[in-house]
Amino acid sequence: MKWFRILLALYTLSIGLIHFWKLPLFNRRIQLPEIIFITLFSIWIFLVAVKKLSFPRWGKLEFALLLCLLAQIISAAWHNSVTTWLEVAGFIYIMFIFRVFKDGFSLSSVTWTMISKVLIGAGVIHAALGLSGWVLAYFDIHTGMALEKEITFPYFNNFPRATAFMISPNLLHNLLAICLLLFPFSFSQITLSRPQKIIIYALVIVGIMVCISKNSILLIMALMYLWMSQHSLSKFRQSMMIISIFILFLVYTVGTHFIVLPKESVPWAHRNEQPFFDTKPAYESNQFVVVPTCYWVLKKTSLAAFIESPLTGVGPGLHNDFIKKLKKENQYPLNLNNYDPHSTFLGALAETGIIGFLALMYLVYHIWKILFRNNTRDVETSPRQASFQACFLFMALDAINMDILHFRHLWILAALVVIYSIPEKQLKPIYQKVA
Repeated sequence: MKWFRILLALYTLSIGLIHFWKLPLFNRRIQLPEIIFITLFSIWIFLVAVKKLSFPRWGKLEFALLLCLLAQIISAAWHNSVTTWLEVAGFIYIMFIFRVFKDGFSLSSVTWTMISKVLIGAGVIHAALGLSGWVLAYFDIHTGMALEKEITFPYFNNFPRATAFMISPNLLHNLLAICLLLFPFSFSQITLSRPQKIIIYALVIVGIMVCISKNSILLIMALMYLWMSQHSLSKFRQSMMIISIFILFLVYTVGTHFIVLPKESVPWAHRNEQPFFDTKPAYESNQFVVVPTCYWVLKKTSLAAFIESPLTGVGPGLHNDFIKKLKKENQYPLNLNNYDPHSTFLGALAETGIIGFLALMYLVYHIWKILFRNNTRDVETSPRQASFQACFLFMALDAINMDILHFRHLWILAALVVIYSIPEKQLKPIYQKVA
């Protein structure tokens, strides 16, 4: 049992090392977290099959995941290619991440103190890696832990963007944001001095900043919700906070899908060579142009994919191939890459059709139901539950412009929510052997 706990911690700490090495045959598909998980999964099978430990039964969330898996299998079978079945295998993997961690968190020996230390450690490790990579890249020392300066990148074209050992700055930003949102409750579970807390907060916040991600606006919204949920506000102040959140979301939505560039700017001068925005302006004046970004183009592409195959979509993982087809028909900007959908919701609609989209909505509904079913101000549960709610609010908003379903840390968080979203006095961690 000790090794099971250690491997749970090691997997969580290594969660961001998903672009660490390149192996023969497997390329970047097998990383350190996968190697740890193979051992972790083997021990879990041993505990269930041999030791006969009684873990929590499969619940409605697992049923919702099975429906999503079924939708992917139907679409994969209809379009039948190696890519579609690899996507199905990837989804099965994240299902088992959820199940293994859910069972692990139910053990009486896995306490919130232990979980808090691991979550704080994960935030510190990946923030430090990202910040180190950014500083080195700024001085043109390239380590693979940051994207190089890109002269055509809008607004911040003179700066690198931190990635640590993750695929993109936005993915690192998402992981660090979740750690930050959980910090208030995590710090309440362990003993650290005030200077230590300040250093950790500062490191993670700076790590988030050097990702240079638009999703920082979403993080501010989630932090505002977290603050609101922990303070009694007058109706006027509460209304002002809600209006502020709405305005921030509006700014985020418009700014994500359209950018404003001076006509003399470097990005616009090199518009035919960059992969960030369309070359056809939505609006043009003598001095400025308003240009649709790749996110706007991808939204239209995903809807086109859905219209072409409304029942099963174009197939899991085949959105890129659909773009190739559109490029041949001159219906997709040639300067843009063959991107993934960059949206969890429209991505499901495009790749798995209405079947997959409805299954995803059913999954979202059950997560939301679990999060808010015990929404009380009980002193034992309110801070923790508020942190969970803020995390999933951030994730749900991020899902509009990112495919988050395959984020490993999402399913570790989901496992935490399922086990720990009830009052401490009602929580009975399971660790018993069946007679």
